[in-house]
Amino acid sequence: MSLLSSMYTGISGLQANGMIMGIIGDNIANVNTIGFKGTRGNFTDVIAMSGMGTSNAANGAGTALASVQTLLGQGSLQQTEVATDLAITGAGFFVVANETGGRFYTRAGQFKLDMDGYLVNHAGLIVQGFGIDATTGITASNVDDLNLTSSKIPPSATTDITIKANLNAEALVADTFTTGTSAYDSLGVQHQVNITFTKTAANAWSYTVEANGEEITGGLPGDPPFLVADGTLTFDTSGKLDTQTDNPVAFTFTGAGSQTLAMDFGDALTGVPPGTGIAGTTQFAGESTVTYQSQNGFATGALQSVNISSDGMIVGSFSNGQLREVAVIALANFQSLEGLKRVGGGLFTETRASGEPLIGKPTTGNRGALQSFSLEQSNVDMAEQFVHLISAQRGFQANSKIITTADAMLGEVLNIKR
Repeated sequence: MSLLSSMYTGISGLQANGMIMGIIGDNIANVNTIGFKGTRGNFTDVIAMSGMGTSNAANGAGTALASVQTLLGQGSLQQTEVATDLAITGAGFFVVANETGGRFYTRAGQFKLDMDGYLVNHAGLIVQGFGIDATTGITASNVDDLNLTSSKIPPSATTDITIKANLNAEALVADTFTTGTSAYDSLGVQHQVNITFTKTAANAWSYTVEANGEEITGGLPGDPPFLVADGTLTFDTSGKLDTQTDNPVAFTFTGAGSQTLAMDFGDALTGVPPGTGIAGTTQFAGESTVTYQSQNGFATGALQSVNISSDGMIVGSFSNGQLREVAVIALANFQSLEGLKRVGGGLFTETRASGEPLIGKPTTGNRGALQSFSLEQSNVDMAEQFVHLISAQRGFQANSKIITTADAMLGEVLNIKR
């Protein structure tokens, strides 16, 4: 190798180590960037070439930066107070899309709901997932934009009312006890219904369920209560519920569909299957009182909050008190993760080298699990980067010495003629 060529060898070392400094600087700058994946530069040696190609006695001609490799190791998790902050434990990327449908892949799970109800990242890209049919509960097979506030629960008419009470065993025949509860029609309108218990004999009671006559189809102001169900209850000598008979009547609230109300007063001894007689309504000495009541109808509900499970299932809490699965967040995996292309903003795009994205539900197909109220930190190790920084600095200094030394030697050659 000539002295002149050795200077170019030193220049190659300066260039390569300078590029490495840029890589290290990028890593350190992003040490607090959520979901960031550090990179490293891979050097390769360069061989001097002759006109006939590389000879067996060819000298090295320095170094070059062969590639910049993304390091996709797991970052540590940071706990947050936001339900839509998501971290992936294991393999996979969140799938996000722009308005034109272009897809990107990211490990940064800082998501929020935008003004239109879409789940988006900090750049406004829409998170992709699988919808769930509100009626059948079947998960869609196609990946699409996730819009959560469009999820509404349609109303459901009340069909069953459960009452747990104690009816006073010391009550006289013809004594009554009345309690009220809500019932919803098919439009989600709430109505009041009253249940009246009347003692008819020793250990025997009848009951009636009545709605406001004005609210029944065809009803007029001042109409008397409308009977929608009646029946009987009997108790054994220990006060346990023995039998229950029911006579529901089909009726319609104004403007709504037809419905009936089935009454459940507990686990009667003669029920199917036989019960204990004491888990529901009983007849013991003491004031008549209701200990529990519920009904299965509800009004329409709008989404108020979400909870996201490890398998990506988004469960919505609605204003009508209902919980319902509304969507599943999608994850993508690739045959060659290192074939992905960094495009900034914590995003990657697929390339021919990465292969097609394998999109599916979390925890399936070698895809990782999600952790809500968490974010994945950068996987950059600060101490390691500073060691690389020192190494790059020394490499740069050493290569600069090659140039200055070769220059001094060339100066000696020039001085030979003096």
